[in-house]
Amino acid sequence: MKRSLTRYTIALCIMFALVHTFNALYVSFVPLYLQDLSFNGAQRGMLLAIGPFISIFTQTAWGTLADKSKNKAHVMMLLAGGLSVAILTLAAAGKVGSMGYVTALVIAGLALYACFQNPMLPLIDTISLEYVQTSKPKIQYSIIRMMGTISFVVCAYAVGYLIDASRMGTAVIMPVYLCIIAALFTSLFFVPRIAGGQKEKEHIALRTLFRDHWYTLLIAGGFVVSASYGFNTSNFTTYLRTQLGAGETVIGIATAVSSTLEIFLFFFMRKITRKTGIINLYLFCILAATARWFLTGLVRSIPVLVAVQFFTQPFTWGILIYTIAIYIQKAIPEKMHARAQTMMNMLLQSLARIIGTLAGSLGLHLFGETAVPQIYLTFGFLCGATLVIIVFLCRKMGWTDRKAPPGLELTDESVV
Repeated sequence: MKRSLTRYTIALCIMFALVHTFNALYVSFVPLYLQDLSFNGAQRGMLLAIGPFISIFTQTAWGTLADKSKNKAHVMMLLAGGLSVAILTLAAAGKVGSMGYVTALVIAGLALYACFQNPMLPLIDTISLEYVQTSKPKIQYSIIRMMGTISFVVCAYAVGYLIDASRMGTAVIMPVYLCIIAALFTSLFFVPRIAGGQKEKEHIALRTLFRDHWYTLLIAGGFVVSASYGFNTSNFTTYLRTQLGAGETVIGIATAVSSTLEIFLFFFMRKITRKTGIINLYLFCILAATARWFLTGLVRSIPVLVAVQFFTQPFTWGILIYTIAIYIQKAIPEKMHARAQTMMNMLLQSLARIIGTLAGSLGLHLFGETAVPQIYLTFGFLCGATLVIIVFLCRKMGWTDRKAPPGLELTDESVV
């Protein structure tokens, strides 16, 4: 039993690590790849919004399939296979000469990428959380989650250096993607078997999720932060390269450093969450996002910007998602866990990022490429206003900074 526990834990850590390397590649280098294919800032924003738009219509389907499956790892295998097709399509865009064909292949590749990669994140959360919930002795989910951050950091460093050293330039990320997909597919044979909790013919309306007022509130606040993060994902690396003069190695370092603190925080996340509570930690994440966008809009020094990223990045994505994931595992019925996670991912990873990316692209189209700092300041103001509103609503629903709302207390059996 102990040997199985160790084997499963290692397999889950490897799965988490490999899936999060996709994020490092996408956030750091896909916008640069599109720039090297001759797309300008506004065009890149429009293209990067296509994929999340497509995933709005596919993520809940993947969540429903996972909730009804006999083994959720099999659903992950389907996603990995589809992702390889997406990467091959994007790689083909760099081989054709006509800009019309390039655009068509990029649109198809990004749409397929979002369709198959975005559902991976909530699904690995669900698999890990449900295994942790039943494991004896208890394993900390935060430690498994930390492996994703470590891989993000290592991948950003290594691939940034690889791009600078390779004659292929940013196109080298495509074979890297395919190697990681192959490793992920292999690891899925060793993760624990986790079946969906919903009966095959049972139907539960998605609107049932939003009758949970806390779930709705957490998603609403996260939506604004995610919209601002979507603009940052599409534009920060090209902002560093084009307006501040950074090279790919520096960009890789900046991306990696921004997530380094997250490793340390997740190592102690069990203690942090028990000390602060879910809601306090969630509110601090929105505060951190507010500070991040204001400072990014005001600062022009690359070292200072890297420091800003270092201290705020964990809270504006990883830990924010962590708080909502813990709430889902604690308060949402088990038969809806996968769909609650995919709904969160659809709204925050897809729809919110579409809105943020398109709003930022519109600003760049109207005011020019040099308007990036002003757009960051605008998002900072929106996050600050959201924080005030969320605090007010939380107090109306029974929260105080020293007392968790009824049903959200953390006990020894809580999965953190």
